[in-house]
Amino acid sequence: MLENICKLIFALTLFFTGVFASRVFGVNAGLMVLLAVSALVLASIYVTPLKMIARAVAALVCVLSALAFVLLMLAGTIGGSFHLSESSQAIAFMLVLISLTALPLFVWRT
Repeated sequence: MLENICKLIFALTLFFTGVFASRVFGVNAGLMVLLAVSALVLASIYVTPLKMIARAVAALVCVLSALAFVLLMLAGTIGGSFHLSESSQAIAFMLVLISLTALPLFVWRT
């Protein structure tokens, strides 16, 4: 039960991050990947053969979002002082949320 709640929260985080990012950057391949991963995680709640695949993809997304956050913080230092626009701050927050909500994947049963 708790596993399914964690998956649902992770999938919703991915979905809303994708929707916000599409408003900032426009519709692109990254949005489609986020929506596909969100759908895969949601489907893994009901389709048991997808659990291993969803766990691997969620681990990859967790690592990539943490890396993207670090790179975004590095990009904020360009120009000698640290500055992020409001949309970049929102994206950074959502990347952290993705990483944090994906952490329970390490205890998901396969």
